[in-house]
Amino acid sequence: MATLSPEGVRRVGRSGWAWTKGALGTPDQSNPSNGSAQPVDPDRAWTQTFRAGATGLLTQVDLPIYLEQNRDNPTVPGDLTVTIQEAQSATVHVSNGYDYDDSGTLPVPAGSVFARTNVPASRIVEMPDPGNPPPPLHISFLLPPLLIKGHTYAIVVVSTGTARHNWLVSQTTDVNPYPNGNMLFQFDGSNSEWYNYTYQPYAGAPHISYVEAAFTTFMLPSLPIP
Repeated sequence: MATLSPEGVRRVGRSGWAWTKGALGTPDQSNPSNGSAQPVDPDRAWTQTFRAGATGLLTQVDLPIYLEQNRDNPTVPGDLTVTIQEAQSATVHVSNGYDYDDSGTLPVPAGSVFARTNVPASRIVEMPDPGNPPPPLHISFLLPPLLIKGHTYAIVVVSTGTARHNWLVSQTTDVNPYPNGNMLFQFDGSNSEWYNYTYQPYAGAPHISYVEAAFTTFMLPSLPIP
């Protein structure tokens, strides 16, 4: 049996995919920013998990990440490494409004890298106004990974150099803007434990701030043909 995507993917047999380079596909998962930004420091890895809405190839991820240049204390802009990883449930640190001493279980990057790309510093522009940002980074992959509908995956971003970057986010109160994933961070970009950044209770108040990274995934879903 063969399957054919309407925009450039053909599969013959059980494992042979042929991809038409440059075929973008259609948006699958998306979380727009509402004007807030989260610093992406070189000493942390950041991730946004998402649940695939279709089975097919992940051809592109749009990430609104920009350079924050400190002119009073000049820094060295660095590259960004972006990976797509499988996500598996694990224990994470959770905020209680004062610290991250609580814990919970969430899907986190499992270390199985499905795709990797390097974004050179020359492509990352400064963001003068979070409310009126330049176009996002269009992240593509030499070999687009095959994702399965309903499975959870992680977009992992690690920066180099000494400059801070800003990742636009959506920040809301009491209602999660993207319930199909979470934003998490990890110290030193190592294999240490992950911290849930999405869930932020207000200290001493009955409200919760939810923070999710802004992103859009593009998929080439496969369709069965007789």
